Amino acid sequence: SAWDRVSGESIRIGISDSRQDLLHPDFSTSMEGDDNNGNGIPDQYQSVHGTFNNDRHGTAVAGLAIARINGTDAIGVAPEATYVPMRGGFRRIQDGGDLTAQDIYSNTDVVNHSWGQFDQSASLEREGDGTIRVLDPTKQAAWLRAIDESIIVQAVPNQRRTNNPAPGIVVGGWDDYNNDPMVHRKVIGVGATGRNGNIESYSSFGANVFVTAPARSVTSDIRGNNGYANGSIATGLTGTSFCAPQVAGTIALMLEANNNLTTRDIQHIFVETAQKARLTDSNNDGELDSSTGGNVELRDQSFLPSVTTSSAGTNEAHNTGWFKNGAGHWVSDSFGFGVIDAGAAVDAAETWRRLKPELKVSTETELINPYTIQEGQLGDLESLNLAADWTLNSNLTAEWVEVTLNLNLTEQDETMVVLRSPDGTRSVLIAPGGN
Repeated sequence: SAWDRVSGESIRIGISDSRQDLLHPDFSTSMEGDDNNGNGIPDQYQSVHGTFNNDRHGTAVAGLAIARINGTDAIGVAPEATYVPMRGGFRRIQDGGDLTAQDIYSNTDVVNHSWGQFDQSASLEREGDGTIRVLDPTKQAAWLRAIDESIIVQAVPNQRRTNNPAPGIVVGGWDDYNNDPMVHRKVIGVGATGRNGNIESYSSFGANVFVTAPARSVTSDIRGNNGYANGSIATGLTGTSFCAPQVAGTIALMLEANNNLTTRDIQHIFVETAQKARLTDSNNDGELDSSTGGNVELRDQSFLPSVTTSSAGTNEAHNTGWFKNGAGHWVSDSFGFGVIDAGAAVDAAETWRRLKPELKVSTETELINPYTIQEGQLGDLESLNLAADWTLNSNLTAEWVEVTLNLNLTEQDETMVVLRSPDGTRSVLIAPGGN
C-alpha cells in the first residue's frame, strides 16, 4: 500500500557490498554522475561494476532495494530511489573497505550492509564462532563517523545454526548478534523470517536485533550465466543479506514521505508498526492465548524454549521468544520488534513529529574491584548472580541502555551476562554457545 503514495524518489540508497552489475536494466537509469566515456556507468562508480560469479551477491542485494520498474525483471522496494553503489564488505573490511570513504556516507540517506565480520587476528572469517569480535580503533572511529552521516541498515549474521558452514568460515556454536563488532544503537539490525511466520533457521538472535523482513524474494541477478541463475532474475534466495535491503528500501519510502526523519525517528516508527509474527496475545496480559494451541513464542524465566522457535524444527539452545518490556512493547531476540510493514511505516512517517534530541545519562564504573563470575551449571534467568546494580536519579524515558564490559574470559562460550531493567525485562548480552 505504500506504493500508492511513494516510491523512494529523490532518496539516495547506498549498497555497500561486493561488485554489482551496474549495466543491468534494473539499475541503468538509477545512478547519478558524469559518464565521460559513454559506457553507461557514471565515472565515480566504474570500480564497482562487476559481472562475475562473486559479484552476484551485491547485484541481488541492490535489486531488492532499488530495482527499477521496466516491464521485465525484478522490482525493488524503492524503485525510484537514487542508487549509490559501493564496493565494500566481505574480506575488504580487512583493509578498511568503504569504512574509510566517509564522503560516501555523507552523500547518502540510507546505506545497506549485507556482509559478515572478521576476527582480525585470523586469516579466516569467524562469523559464527560465538565470540565477541572487535574493530581496531581506526576502523571503529571511521564506523562511528559513518553512523552519524547516514542511516545504517545491517544484516544480522546467518549463524543461528552452525551445521553446513560456508567454505572458509570457522564455526563452533550458536552466534549472538551482540558479538558483531559493528553493532551500535543507531544501527538497524535485520533478521530473516520465512513464509510460515517462523524465524529462519539461520537468522541469528540477540538483544539488539531490531526488525525482521521476509526471505526468499525475487530480485535482480547478474545477466547471463554467471549469477545465481541463468538470465537476469534470481528467486528464492535465502539469508539475512536479502532481508536487510528490503528494510533499506522501506526507509527510503518513509524518507520520501517525510524527509525530516532521523535514525531514531525511523526506529520509533518501526517499533510501533512492525508486525508481531506468530504472537497471539489478544488481551496483552503476556500469557499465551489458549486458542493458539501453543504456537507462540513467549519467554519465561527458564530461558529454555517450550516451543519450536525456528524453521529448523527443533528447540534451540536459547529461548528467543516474545516478551513485553517495561514500555509495553512486544520484543524478541529473534524478531526484534517484528516484521516490517511498509504501508504502516509510511502512514506513520507522513504525520510523524520529529523526536527531541537524544539525552544521555552515564554512571561511574560500577565494578571498581574485579568481579569473578561464579561457576556452576546454568539454571534459569533467576539463578544468575548479581554482579552490579545502579540507580539513576533521572526521569528520562529510556530508549537504549549501553553497557561497557571489560572481560577477561578463557571460556566466553560458557558465560552468560544479562542486563535486568527495573521493570524486570532481561536483555541477554552474552549467551552460552560457540566453540
